[in-house]
Amino acid sequence: MISSTYRVSGMLAPDDARVIKDHLAGVPGVGAVATEIRPDGESVIILKHQEDAAPDRAVLAAALQSAGHYTLG
Repeated sequence: MISSTYRVSGMLAPDDARVIKDHLAGVPGVGAVATEIRPDGESVIILKHQEDAAPDRAVLAAALQSAGHYTLG
């Protein structure tokens, strides 16, 4: 497993992180989701996945949009 880090706009509080984790956990190829809320607005998600099966960026963006007002940076 390897990790990929993505910036996320709109994740400002622990409740946001929980919603995002729940939505991203069902994305094919995602093995685990971690979040890091940063007060400067550049919060990140860290996804664990197989090296040869990185999650599709468009699918991640769609999952974030369905979770609420979150966008992939």
